[in-house]
Amino acid sequence: YTGYSNSPYIRMNFDPSVGIEDRMEMEDLGMYPNPASNSVRLNLDQSFGTSQLEVISSNGQVMISRSIRSVSGGQGIDQDISGLANGIYTVRLITDEATFAGQLNVVR
Repeated sequence: YTGYSNSPYIRMNFDPSVGIEDRMEMEDLGMYPNPASNSVRLNLDQSFGTSQLEVISSNGQVMISRSIRSVSGGQGIDQDISGLANGIYTVRLITDEATFAGQLNVVR
């Protein structure tokens, strides 16, 4: 309220969340070697059903996207990255239970 009877009053609430993914809790995704040049192995401590693996460039372009059937705890996932240019990438593993993410540095 501005104190004047003929002044409009607008109240706005802002939610800083951009989308649903921003509200999901991201858990660390371990991978080695890092930096890597031709392939990387994702370390998984938990078991998962079908999941989605994505490698995303620093400008947001999805460079690799593949479906993974099931993973047992302690089993790793090997990913070929030989087609990626040097740079820093975000690697995400999206499961029904959680989203895991980590940074990968590709260097040749």
